[in-house]
Amino acid sequence: MKRIALLGLGEVGQGFYEVFEHEKSRVSALTGISMDLGAVLVRNMRKQRKVMPREGLLTDNPHRIINDTTTDAIVDAINDSALGYEMAVSALSHGKHFITANKALVSRHMEELHALAAQHGAAFLYEASVGGGTPLLKPLRALERAGEITSIKGILNGSCNFILTGMRERNTYESMMQRASALGYLEADPRDDVAGYDTRRKLRILCCVAFGGSVPEQDIPCEGITRVRDQDIAALAQHGYEVKLLGAARREGRGVAAFVFPCALPRLTPLAGISGSLNLIEVTSPFLGRAGFMGQGAGSRPTGHAVFTDLLDAMSGAAGLSPRLGRVPPAAAPTTARFYLRGAAIPAAWADGALGDGQKTHPLDLQEVQAWLADHQEACAIMLEP
Repeated sequence: MKRIALLGLGEVGQGFYEVFEHEKSRVSALTGISMDLGAVLVRNMRKQRKVMPREGLLTDNPHRIINDTTTDAIVDAINDSALGYEMAVSALSHGKHFITANKALVSRHMEELHALAAQHGAAFLYEASVGGGTPLLKPLRALERAGEITSIKGILNGSCNFILTGMRERNTYESMMQRASALGYLEADPRDDVAGYDTRRKLRILCCVAFGGSVPEQDIPCEGITRVRDQDIAALAQHGYEVKLLGAARREGRGVAAFVFPCALPRLTPLAGISGSLNLIEVTSPFLGRAGFMGQGAGSRPTGHAVFTDLLDAMSGAAGLSPRLGRVPPAAAPTTARFYLRGAAIPAAWADGALGDGQKTHPLDLQEVQAWLADHQEACAIMLEP
């Protein structure tokens, strides 16, 4: 019997618990792998929850789990990256598998934890950290092993897509933020969503998997949706564009060019048609061509199911060895594109004609545009057809 410890019983933890209890007997009959929960870590033992584990499982003491030598795997479903990191290091150092849905933890410590897992013969897995319930990292690993992936791009944050979809219908940014908060779509710190940080973390994880090497967050220029207003979206819609927050990366020689930026996409393209809180990621390979992965980027049961599939891979040995992630340098050539700009003091040399309340530009270096935004807090920049 394999013993599993669960950290957290929030939305993801409850989703995992429901999937685990529902599926463990079927998995045992099909694979011969028997599993049971040995402990569930929570902050508040007295809190009433939609899902209540059987008596004796709940604990508010992390050391009960750390010191339990009978535990085979730890499933991390907490938002506390510091505690998650402590538990990950302890688990992997003792040869215990560690599965997490915490993208901040993965992005911050990926290289270290993979090295620790490889050293001690354990699995470090994080399928749910990027696409929630969308199967993504496993197919990417398979594609990367079979042939070179040349580019990835997509809508990686369902909350921002929900907000932008509402603004397309002439709702204000502020009203859509309130609606997203009421529906529970936003991170504990909403800036993680709307400033693009959540998308950047996910893009870094995708780059490391797709390109087989380490791409640091600081190598990914990042601009969120906080400057975008409904009048910008309306002006671009009149010219056949839909505005989406994209994370994108491509191979450039021996390096990788990556960015997170609001983008105006032609209306009939697949990414432009994604509405609400859905995610869509497109992957390009010289042999495969273009493939897309679409699904819910969040949700209790979809995310819990993704965590459960990682657990099955770890228990069955299908996870394989942790990769060695060598540093991938940023691309030598700058990222250039045309932009829609709105704001005061747009350099005359950049302008290539009016577009609604703003200007369309000649091709510009992305870093130049970011420097201009830093000096003009009320300005807006949206990349045209990246």
